[in-house]
Amino acid sequence: MNKTRKIKYILAIVFLLFINSCVSRVAIKEDYDFSKIKRVGVLGFTDYNEQKGSGETVADEFIRQLIRKDITVVER
Repeated sequence: MNKTRKIKYILAIVFLLFINSCVSRVAIKEDYDFSKIKRVGVLGFTDYNEQKGSGETVADEFIRQLIRKDITVVER
């Protein structure tokens, strides 16, 4: 392999490793029993652009849906 080709090859590998590290990962056990969850806390959300209060609205909706599922929501 010539020097230019080696450099391109190495750059491609570095690029692929960088892209792979940007992928979000979910760390949930596949066999986890979510029915055991009885208490959760909902953090605040950032407002959407110029929509003042939209983050709080989204958090409130999460809380409403959790309460409908008989899950206790602790104070923010």
